[in-house]
Formats: sequence, C-alpha cells, structure tokens
Amino acid sequence: MWVHGNGERELVAGFDGEAVTGPAAEVVAGCLPMLEQRHRALLADLPMTVSIDVDGLGPTLFCHATPRRDDEFILVDSPIQRWEQVLRGVTERTVICGHTHMPFDRLVNRRRVVNPGSVGMAYGPRGAYWALLGPTVELRRTAYDLQAAAERIAGSGYPNAAAWAEEYVVNPYDDVAALEAFTAIVAEEVAAPLVAD
Repeated sequence: MWVHGNGERELVAGFDGEAVTGPAAEVVAGCLPMLEQRHRALLADLPMTVSIDVDGLGPTLFCHATPRRDDEFILVDSPIQRWEQVLRGVTERTVICGHTHMPFDRLVNRRRVVNPGSVGMAYGPRGAYWALLGPTVELRRTAYDLQAAAERIAGSGYPNAAAWAEEYVVNPYDDVAALEAFTAIVAEEVAAPLVAD
C-alpha cells in the first residue's frame, strides 16, 4: 500500500506546470526532469489515506501527515486538543502517520498513533527507521552503509544529489533541531487554523 504525501502531490503539481512553493520547491524542480507521464499518473492516483485490518491492531488508518492533510505537522508532544482536531472523524483505533520523519508510539484519547520514522531521511541517529505491525507495534531501526547509499544517491542524476545525501543521509539533523523547527511550523499552523477546524 502506498499513500500520497506532500512530496507526491507537489511532484504532480509541478509536472502539470503549477508553481510549487515552500521548502520542497527546489527538490521538486530537481526531480521534474526525471519524471515521465507514467510516473505522474501513478503519483496522481495514490490515495491520501488507506484503512486496512492489521492482525492484532484491527482497522488501522495510514496517512502521510494527518488524515485531513498531507502536509500538516503533528508532533509526539502536541497538545491533546490539537490531536483531537487532527483526528476528528477518524473511526480507526490505530493511526499510522509520518511527515516529521521522527519515530514515536503514543496514546491519544484511547487511540494509538504511530510514526515509524523514515527510511531515507531520518532525523536523529543514522539509520533506516520503520515499524513492524501486527500483532503488536515494533518500532525498528536498521543500520546500513551510509557512504554507499550517499554514493548511489550522488549518481542518481538529481541536481546537488551529493550535497543532499551528505545533509540527510550521512550527517542528518538531530531530533532536537528537527523538533525545534517543526514546533515553530506548528505554532504558525495553530495561529492560522485550517478551514476544516
């Protein structure tokens, strides 16, 4: 199963000639020359959420950021009121999300929310972060050859690939720096609430 996130949505928009702004605009611009119509079609058809029955967890909702937006930040330490806004209308008792690339497993008003982290762009100790689901939840980290991965990324044809790999694979930002940046973004989101609120 694959759900779309902000990256997939922004690639489709850029492919379609729409202006892409924000922190990922440079990444999108670098990726567009490598995309073909078949890639655009695949990305455009991805759902924003998927619910599947996971052994031991029951109906489980998967989304990139939150069930209502693919670019909304929700953090492990976000206030319960914000969590309740983000999860309003969700009936599943387990939600798997991402976007912040930082793993956590927490309860939110009798609902379990899990962020497995990121395989290729983790914040914190180096490695690939992921989760094994069913019948329990196991957050996992797998070490891999960072230099070999960086060399492969550098040879991808993506502009500035070597610099990207150095910044996000070889020497990624730590969890403190990432949480500080994300907390500032959340403060802006809360100050200008979504229409859906």
